[in-house]
Amino acid sequence: MEIFTRDLVVISLKASTKEDAISYLSDLLYEKKRITSSDIFFEEVMQRESEYTTGFGEGFAIPHGKTDTVIHPSLIAAKCISPIEWDAMDGNPVSFIFLIAVPDEAEGTTHLKMLSVLAENLMGDEVKEKLKSTDKEEELFNYIKGLIGGKAL
Repeated sequence: MEIFTRDLVVISLKASTKEDAISYLSDLLYEKKRITSSDIFFEEVMQRESEYTTGFGEGFAIPHGKTDTVIHPSLIAAKCISPIEWDAMDGNPVSFIFLIAVPDEAEGTTHLKMLSVLAENLMGDEVKEKLKSTDKEEELFNYIKGLIGGKAL
């Protein structure tokens, strides 16, 4: 099973808090049979959030969870209908979320590689603008797949 598939793209996430957003995306992973418990995965992601923010800045967040409830390493891309307060590094709300899920027994650096590839891509203004402006699911999926394809994922 691939880490990133079209059914893991959410084009209009309706959430008013980061907890709501992470809960919805955890449920999606459960629904797609990529995790065995949305509750445990949600708690793991929120625990990491309490230790340090995953608000990358400029409207992007990369929350992640590493737990034995993860069946298949996964990446969700979600655009928010309205920006969400996230305690981001730059103080700005988040309008685009990449959620990473990796199993506990995964190679220790799997999630770090995924974070690195995403963070590297988010350094480019053109990439950020394209992600924020694309409102078609298929187009967004293909664009992200092109960005991450073949890069240590």
